[in-house]
Amino acid sequence: MKNINGNQLCAVETTLKGTDALTGDILQLAIIPLKATLEIDKSKGIFFIDIAPVNTKTEVISGFSASKEDVVTLFDAWFEGLQLKEGKKLMPITYDWAVKRQFLNTIFWESYDDYFSPTIRDITRGAVVLDDVYYYSNNQYKYQKYFLSFVATKSGNECHKNEDILTRASRLPKIYKSLILEMAKLV
Repeated sequence: MKNINGNQLCAVETTLKGTDALTGDILQLAIIPLKATLEIDKSKGIFFIDIAPVNTKTEVISGFSASKEDVVTLFDAWFEGLQLKEGKKLMPITYDWAVKRQFLNTIFWESYDDYFSPTIRDITRGAVVLDDVYYYSNNQYKYQKYFLSFVATKSGNECHKNEDILTRASRLPKIYKSLILEMAKLV
């Protein structure tokens, strides 16, 4: 992928309670650095943390859950450890970014734009675009539903609703790559 331009491509996954950041909670955050080939970059550390709920009466997922302030401190240290050049950011591969971004803004509201590039690769949007391509090439829609396990299965990747967050995050680049290759065959 040529348009990374020194930024860090990464898989971003969250565990959320609710779909509205004002009334719901982000309970887990996982970020896995990737190479331009969409493979996991094992030379860089993974960021994973359980986050204490604030808005909902949700039980914590593990024995330890960090406060939002602690999340920012730990994330900042991890981000610095990536040793990106000045002004370079994370370029997420994810799904349903519009919802995830709301929740991430509640944690990183002062520094969100310092960490995350506006150039994202959203599997949900990719599946919608592919359905448009199918429609305009007089083919039947393939992805009528856009939740991750459905898109993953339809694109030839196994994915289960109840997978842990790190497993889901590690599958995101494979699913995204499948969508890219599928689109390449149609154009």
